[in-house]
Amino acid sequence: MAWADTLIATVDVGEFPQVVEFNPGNNKIYVINMDSDDVSVINSSTNAVVATVNVGISPTALEFNPSNNNIYVVDFGSNTVSIIQTLALKPIADAGSDQAVNSSK
Repeated sequence: MAWADTLIATVDVGEFPQVVEFNPGNNKIYVINMDSDDVSVINSSTNAVVATVNVGISPTALEFNPSNNNIYVVDFGSNTVSIIQTLALKPIADAGSDQAVNSSK
């Protein structure tokens, strides 16, 4: 198959996407968007964004923990770590404070 015959799919996510993490347990791809302060959740079977989760300011890194199904997002601009519950696709805590992450951005 020639390169020109290869199908290239694009997925629109937030502003300035930085890091991608795949979770084989739920077939989802997580993309941090540094300038829009959120994480795009993509269904890898359909290549469609299924959720956008607000996190702290300027997220720069993320890591999936398979033992508790949480994703930890380093928020460089707010000096916090946002914790996202992958089953509910919502932030559950901000490890840099005693408050939950503001999900109404």
